[in-house]
Amino acid sequence: MGEVLHAMARDRISCVVVVDDERRPRGIFTERDAVALLAEERLAVGDSIAEAMSSPVLTVPVAIDMLEAHACMQRQSVRHLVAVDELGKVAGVISESDFLSHLGEESLVALKTVGDAMTHEVSIADGAASLADALRLMHGRLDHVVVTEASNPVGMLTDRDAVRLAAAGASLQTPLREVMSPTVHAIEPTQPLLHAVWRMADLGVRRLVVRDGGQLLGVLTRHDVVRGMQCRDLDLLRNTISRLRREQILPGGRYSEFARHAILGGVIDRIGDGVLLTDGETGVYVEANDRACELLGWSREELLERRVWDVSGRFTDEASWQAWRDRAGGGEDYLPQASLRRRDGSLFPRRTEGLSGQRRRPCPARRDLSRPYRAAPDRNGVARGRALLPACDRQRDRRLFRH
Repeated sequence: MGEVLHAMARDRISCVVVVDDERRPRGIFTERDAVALLAEERLAVGDSIAEAMSSPVLTVPVAIDMLEAHACMQRQSVRHLVAVDELGKVAGVISESDFLSHLGEESLVALKTVGDAMTHEVSIADGAASLADALRLMHGRLDHVVVTEASNPVGMLTDRDAVRLAAAGASLQTPLREVMSPTVHAIEPTQPLLHAVWRMADLGVRRLVVRDGGQLLGVLTRHDVVRGMQCRDLDLLRNTISRLRREQILPGGRYSEFARHAILGGVIDRIGDGVLLTDGETGVYVEANDRACELLGWSREELLERRVWDVSGRFTDEASWQAWRDRAGGGEDYLPQASLRRRDGSLFPRRTEGLSGQRRRPCPARRDLSRPYRAAPDRNGVARGRALLPACDRQRDRRLFRH
């Protein structure tokens, strides 16, 4: 473990892949694994990497389309994919930074502002708190802690710092002010997200503190940005709904009701944001993905028993919904913004994208406003996807350790 930690700290890499003598992946060890072991006081530099690695490894073919790789990463809720060749040998590692480098700026334009994409939850620790205290805050939640003195942000402890400190043998009782990264880079919530990405690249950092005046609002991380790069998923959803409409999905139509739900459910489950689909005639929710259920605190069955005006903060009753439906059903692009009521009664910000179509069945998709918005499709996705692995390949030998 000591050798692995020193290599990760020296080369500033976020993971190592553990391979056998045939160069086949047997496990992976990430910065987040290091945080977990440190927080549980189970990390010993003399241990074998085989005792600490995560296994089995999520692998993808080396020829994978980059957009498919992004979708896979979102579905599996991981930050690294190990690419293997036709013999199952490691060819490279795909990380979140690779998507920012290769998907292109056009994928970020639709994501709006820093405030739309940032993480609102902030873990804060006083500078006098111990390293162990901060690691416990980070474990299983966020990959950083904002360090304050007299309520002012003065530094940050990140998962990369945790690896560096573990490699150096730092005591877990060391005060944070002595081991934190002492520079805090801030940005305003109204700044375009693209500017934030440029700023991260210029500074060589993965996080920016979001402040409005003197108020700390949240933290924008590279993970937030990558998560919001939905690429072609929402376009696929629109196209699927349009196709189902054209083929007249009605009782007795070409597809059964079960088939319709199976098709739509398979599409929205690919999308990282919370998505609800609504029957434009009745206001009944007809589909909900797992992310929507998680964000709102309802089970899928409970959501599908409700109508828009039961959950939406915009509509007070059926009449207000019908008035909106009459306007949107005429084919105009009408994108109301409001909040949704969680099960506990609190309000959750969201954006609604009206999916235009026949007046008979307008079917809006509701998206999580506290997360990044839909990214434009990348028309060169296949070509760029093939270019992704050579870029990763330059670092692959630094990321490999023998079992």
